[in-house]
Amino acid sequence: TLHELNKADLSIVTIEEPIELPMEGVTQLEVNRSIDLKPAGLLRSALRQDPDVVAISEVRESETVKVSLDAAATGHRVLATLPANNALQALQRLQALNGDAATLAASLTGIFAQRLVAKICDHCKEPYAPTAQVLGRHFQDYELAIPQFFRGLGCPDCRGTGYRGQIALHE
Repeated sequence: TLHELNKADLSIVTIEEPIELPMEGVTQLEVNRSIDLKPAGLLRSALRQDPDVVAISEVRESETVKVSLDAAATGHRVLATLPANNALQALQRLQALNGDAATLAASLTGIFAQRLVAKICDHCKEPYAPTAQVLGRHFQDYELAIPQFFRGLGCPDCRGTGYRGQIALHE
């Protein structure tokens, strides 16, 4: 997302723990708890520069959530990650950390959840038809349209696993 937003006319600041990928044209600040450089304090400092976009690598404390929501309410685009298993759990976590549903409603534009899963190997991938029992366990009304299914047989490219690489599932 930051690569897409990174244009000359936008000021972008990140707060990371640690800086994962240096980005040209982006001001990157690194959290260092040993010298009291915490996310909320760095965020307050970053907001004094009046950035268009602020990205926070991981929100774990209520103070960081509060400052982030205040920034979003005053017109800054705030992107943040937080530990949660899905989008609903992320909303619940934000509510638990913030406690003010009205502020969340006013500041939150959306929640995006991502999970990485193993990708079927392209070199040994083959189509197959799962049994009706398997389809019924995982899909409602599967009789309406049965999608194409694939599986990896295992080959030297995937070291016999049937999987090679990862893809992202988004919610």
